[in-house]
Amino acid sequence: MEFPIVMWGRTQATFLGVGTDLPAGAPVKAALVFALSERKFVLADIAGRGWCIPGGRLEAGETPEQAARREVWEEIGGTVGPLHLMGHYLMTETDTGAAQIVPTYVAAVETLDSLPTGTESQGVRLVSLEDLPSCYFTWDALMESVFRLAFEWAPSPLAGRAGVGSPPSLQAGRAGVGATPYDR
Repeated sequence: MEFPIVMWGRTQATFLGVGTDLPAGAPVKAALVFALSERKFVLADIAGRGWCIPGGRLEAGETPEQAARREVWEEIGGTVGPLHLMGHYLMTETDTGAAQIVPTYVAAVETLDSLPTGTESQGVRLVSLEDLPSCYFTWDALMESVFRLAFEWAPSPLAGRAGVGSPPSLQAGRAGVGATPYDR
């Protein structure tokens, strides 16, 4: 599947699905999670950004998976089940050509609690795929395409059963593990 290429400020952005070659040497500086509950996306209201999926920069020594789980806790006060790698956002600075990749996961929410003390999140809400364009902090053809992919990959309540509710690539036996919307 090919994804649109869009501009976020001075950054060219696209999405590379699982199995797509990644640019050699491109650093991983952040991770994102499409957290779903009741077939709805769980969004955080982040000061200065607006309603968005949990995500953020990796802390020193953190893996992308660890960062994703931490961001889920910090931004929506929740925990998620298994993280399924959907692919990576590829963001390239048009001025310098410097690229970075952002691992992007989908997971079912297991718990939602009160927001932790000191969070940058101002609130949490569940939003259907159809209602996202009216509330998500930025919406374009790329966002729409990746949200639709996440919805297809969304773990179902039967996700514990082999082949049921697993991402399409796992059902087929393939395991894959400044000016941009996700800058803080």
